[in-house]
Amino acid sequence: MNNKEILHRISEEIKKRNTFLLTCHTNIDGDALGSLLSLGSLLEKAGKTVTMFYPDPVPENLSFLPAEKLTGQLSNVMYDCIILLECVTNARIPGKIIPSEKASFVINLDHHPDNTIVSDLAYIDSSASALAEIVYELAKISGLEIEKPQADMLYAAILSDSGCFRHSGTSFTTFTTAAELLKKGADFSFIAKKLYFEKPIVRVRFAGYLMTVMNQEMEGLLYWFYITDQLMKDHKITSKYTNNIIEDLNIVEGCKVFVIFNEIDEGIKVSLRSSDKKISVREFAARYGGGGHDGAAGCTLSDCAEEKVKYFVDELIVFIKEKLGLNSLL
Repeated sequence: MNNKEILHRISEEIKKRNTFLLTCHTNIDGDALGSLLSLGSLLEKAGKTVTMFYPDPVPENLSFLPAEKLTGQLSNVMYDCIILLECVTNARIPGKIIPSEKASFVINLDHHPDNTIVSDLAYIDSSASALAEIVYELAKISGLEIEKPQADMLYAAILSDSGCFRHSGTSFTTFTTAAELLKKGADFSFIAKKLYFEKPIVRVRFAGYLMTVMNQEMEGLLYWFYITDQLMKDHKITSKYTNNIIEDLNIVEGCKVFVIFNEIDEGIKVSLRSSDKKISVREFAARYGGGGHDGAAGCTLSDCAEEKVKYFVDELIVFIKEKLGLNSLL
């Protein structure tokens, strides 16, 4: 089956079923949240019984989306269908859910090319800049009417994952989908303000500090910094206010790769961005069990140690040199 046929098949399978469990990847972002809420809302409008599961707090910058519709706990109920939204790997499914033990049918939707989840039906389209583009297409095929609430959620998802239409994965389809959502009432000005142009003062001050201490490598081709728990305490800021802060800081002229190391309970969360098509940060993150897109990717280092960060940076420098064909002493 080609992709269009798969999407039609998914639509038919959804129509045959009544109870649904929807969830998205851990470390939720705007695309995952907007796609989860919009698809859940559309299925509810179609008369389905829907549980939208996500057990962790939603980042502050996404609080304008109706996250109160999410539930953080699950009963032992068996669902007709579970829909996994860009979970990529089993390890990134929240709550340690084993899909086949929660539902009789598993649907896997994603736009990451390295998705490895086993399912009954999978639709993976790496040409989509955001999962929301796939959800929008599925809604159209299924005859699910998108109204202003769902349009807002999907537009927020697209604006988030496309980096305000800046990332290299942004396509003609991205813009046409966004335009269709505007026709349906999406409040583009409000959403852009909430995602990119309105920050709590504690975050603005912290970002300003980080700009003064970030590390420069390779004569400005690579910038990075390491956010430790102690640094967060010193600045009286929590992770609630630092989600996706890399987008605030990745603005240095001439920078090819930008990296943030952030201490979390599981070790060190690494976020990478590349502005050069020759340098796939997805390829590099895969070395550490991570993934994502060529221009935006991430992974997790197993423990909080400065030596791990230094080794990672040294390896990344070698990787960048190889990709750019640099044999100098940069």
